[in-house]
This record gives sequence, C-alpha cells and structure tokens, in this order.
Amino acid sequence: MVRKRSLARQVAMKVLFQVALVETDVQEALEYFREDLDLDSSVMSFARELVEGTKLHSEEIDKLLREYLEKWDLDRIGNVEKAILRLGTFELLYRGEIPPSVTINEAVELSKEYSSLSAGKFINGVLDRVAKKHAPAKAG
Repeated sequence: MVRKRSLARQVAMKVLFQVALVETDVQEALEYFREDLDLDSSVMSFARELVEGTKLHSEEIDKLLREYLEKWDLDRIGNVEKAILRLGTFELLYRGEIPPSVTINEAVELSKEYSSLSAGKFINGVLDRVAKKHAPAKAG
C-alpha cells in the first residue's frame, strides 16, 4: 500500500506535469485527481501544499535547477523529470521538516515509476546538489 505522503507526491507531480503541458487551472487539476482517485483530505491537503508552493516559487526553483543541471538545459529535460525536479526542489527549500534524504528518495521513486531507472540517477544527482547547497540545516 502506498503511504499517504507518497500518494500526495504522486498527485502533485501529475498536476505539475499537467499544468506545464496544458495551461490547466491548478485547482481544477487537483479536484480531478481527488475525484478520480477518491483521495482523502489529508492526501489532498499535502498535495495542494506541494503544488501551490512549487508554483508560487517556480521562478526561483527553475533558476536554481538551471544552476545545478550539469551539461543539461532545463527546457530540454522531459516533462515528467522536470515536474519531479521542481517538486523535489520545492520540498528541499521550503519544507524543512522533511529530511532531504526522504525528499530525494521519494523523487527517485517517482522517476522509477513514471520515467526510467536512468532518470532516477539523474534526479538523485541534481537534488543531492541542491540539498547540499540549499536545504535548511537540521538541528542535531
């Protein structure tokens, strides 16, 4: 069984993917997935936070990704991978309560399910660079 937060990340990634491809209203896209998958309020709440936060900070996120994409151009990356990278970067920068290793692992798992194994390695490398430079330090 998929955990609630993992399911919320799947929904968020799909919404970000859809919104990037066809200029769909974010709220309409979220509602479609809520109805289609019969999701509970806690899953939808987290998915909504992720999507809205990623969209709100999209310029900063894309600027940062361009900085850490070695030998790649953000505009030439597949839309699935781009959605996963944006989502993961948002979590790393703005959801300090989530350990970076969890965020990166979840992003890699999304890429394995919706893209390819090689995409997982690529996403892991980019998000690891973002985390090392920008993720809030954890008190230990």
